[in-house]
Amino acid sequence: MFEDMLLVDESTSGFSKCSILYNAANGYSSLYTLKRINHKVVSPPNESDLRNAKKLYRQAVENLGNSEPSFASQVLINYGNCLSQLGRFIDAIEHYEKAIHLDPANGMAAGNLGIELEHATLITGRYRHEYIALAYDFLKQALSPKMHLRYGSPQAANDFQARLKYMENFIKAHKEPILPPEPAKATNKNKTHQSYIQFCIKNGLFLNAWAGNKNLTPGIVDDISFGSITTSVNDKHLVPELLRILNEIKESYTTARYLYFMSQNKSEILDNVSQTAIYLDNFDYSINGVYTGLCKTAYSRAFDVLDKVARIVNTYFEIGKRESTFWNIFAEKQSQGEAHEIRFAARQSICDTQNPSMFALSDLCIDYFENAKVDLKTIDIRRNRITHDYLNVKLYVAKDDSKETVIGLDELERQTKDVLLLAKYAVLYVVSAVNIAERQKEKSDERVMPMIYDSKPGETFLR
Repeated sequence: MFEDMLLVDESTSGFSKCSILYNAANGYSSLYTLKRINHKVVSPPNESDLRNAKKLYRQAVENLGNSEPSFASQVLINYGNCLSQLGRFIDAIEHYEKAIHLDPANGMAAGNLGIELEHATLITGRYRHEYIALAYDFLKQALSPKMHLRYGSPQAANDFQARLKYMENFIKAHKEPILPPEPAKATNKNKTHQSYIQFCIKNGLFLNAWAGNKNLTPGIVDDISFGSITTSVNDKHLVPELLRILNEIKESYTTARYLYFMSQNKSEILDNVSQTAIYLDNFDYSINGVYTGLCKTAYSRAFDVLDKVARIVNTYFEIGKRESTFWNIFAEKQSQGEAHEIRFAARQSICDTQNPSMFALSDLCIDYFENAKVDLKTIDIRRNRITHDYLNVKLYVAKDDSKETVIGLDELERQTKDVLLLAKYAVLYVVSAVNIAERQKEKSDERVMPMIYDSKPGETFLR
């Protein structure tokens, strides 16, 4: 019924498009829930009802416009719930936070955020105390008289109460108080370093295990790491190889991020460097210079991180081949029904892992293939042009300009940040996928001989 209403002119239906999309999404979400209640085997990234619900919720979010805050908040919550079921805890946390911002009295938003934050500490392996303290605060708020649970169920309230009790016992078991993190800030005396740290905090670009409010990040370093990994005594390959790949990822990511930072911050040195090159004016209004070049290079370098994520999956889970790219290891093209409708689906080898964070990586991949967030094909073509041909950057893009060969300066800057965030999320999800797989292993303390690998800050070798 609601899908039919979407085909009718909004002005004649009497309902906003957002409301119709939201209710249609609720229908698909309910169908998916019924399957789970009836103990049917489901594979979230390929489950059509869940995918349809997510797609419609996303469209509802895009059409919120001037919707009443409490309604807009609930749309964001339901979209976050879909993302959570697909293993995308980082994305879910972000949408619950947006929901609370819109309706500070929405107890479902606060409660769901608390549960997701507690869940994050189990799979990221870091910042446990900070996560628990923050989750406890949100659950306590959710159940307070000042907030409402009008869109929730008694089961949700009971779940919030049980989680709150568990966290309360956890906090009381510690002699020292467990407190939520304070807003992060740069303390270095060097002004450039301060500016760089604040830039990373503001844009949420630190590569660590914190998935909550970016302004509360407990660490202003890129300290993402695997938890304990158990191997046979004779296996001298797996752990060193994983560490090498993760170190390479950090090197690529921090380089891309710094290049992006420099491209966004005017500098006398860069001005002088840029003016050493004399460019030829061919009257096409293109922009050339060091700032543009830095942004293009950051774009390409960040994108390269994704293929290194695929390498971790190949090394640890033995899925795909060594040369497999991010885009072909997680998803494949399928032809559906008599009409042979094309869709993308998670590969069976990914589904077989039954690992939520592997599902998250597949869903990220599928989102981009299906142009749900950006036109991936265009992004990939642009990256290849930066590397092998040329990408024409203009202040303003004309109607007859090809979107594959020409990009506006604002769009290049925005898309570079998007690719950096995509790379960050992919790294957090692949690390949590390994941590989840390790928790699923049967371990015996009597048969485990721990080996500790030291960590160290990055070193410079400029001669």
